[in-house]
Amino acid sequence: MRLRMAFKSIVLIAAGLVLAVGCNSKDSCCAANKTKSSSSQAKAGMPLPLKVKGNQVLNSKNEPVLLRGVNAACLEWTSDGEGHILETVRVAIDDWNSNIVRLPLSQDRWFGKAPEQNDMGVAYRALVKDIVDLCSSKGCYIMLDLHWSDVNEWGQNIGQHSMPDRNSLVFWRDFAPVYANHPAVLFDLYNEPHDVTWDVWLNGGMITDRPNSRGQVAKKYEAVGMQEMLDTVRSTGAKNVIVAGGLEWAYDFNGILAGRQLKDPTGNGVIYANHAYDI
Repeated sequence: MRLRMAFKSIVLIAAGLVLAVGCNSKDSCCAANKTKSSSSQAKAGMPLPLKVKGNQVLNSKNEPVLLRGVNAACLEWTSDGEGHILETVRVAIDDWNSNIVRLPLSQDRWFGKAPEQNDMGVAYRALVKDIVDLCSSKGCYIMLDLHWSDVNEWGQNIGQHSMPDRNSLVFWRDFAPVYANHPAVLFDLYNEPHDVTWDVWLNGGMITDRPNSRGQVAKKYEAVGMQEMLDTVRSTGAKNVIVAGGLEWAYDFNGILAGRQLKDPTGNGVIYANHAYDI
């Protein structure tokens, strides 16, 4: 099996304080089948649900949990994951002893709007389910990450952008209920926000994008703030732990430490993710 790895560290922060460190490997991934609501899918070996309390992540027995794992990339840029995500994830869990896998996703591919899709996203959604089922059956957590968006134009500009857009809210309204309250699932709201102010990070606003994909030009669009993203997830009844990265590609926490924390009165709490690039 071919694995492509570029390691970087991810620091997970609970309530603004350092909690746990993991590895983020850029692998090749993925396969297919239809999604159903997961809240009642308890199986032997499934991990205990998580919550944030103070500066700790705890399971349902109030035991501290240290999350260490890998990022299994490719479902953001392909619909079939290059054919081997399930084996990639299995190796991460069985051979590398990961207890969490981060799975980057594309909002367009979830709905079948990428150019290579012709099934309205059925196979893509089924593949995500297969990966979630594999992780949870092995007692491993999975962080489902909205990685690629489209600056409010379905099927266009599919890539990594500065901030989420209105279509990102459509994604979370549809996606969150599928894995609502699944004990193995964490929701990573949006990958690596960058090149905006902290007020935009929190509350949204009009921005000029700085895309991170080849061939894409900067566009103006209405960005959605991280608080509205969280509120959208919670409006579906999903209480899953939320993961949110700071600015400068999830490296900068200054705004969070200065009082711009996300409010989560009805859910299981927020973990702030720091992508510790060598800059």
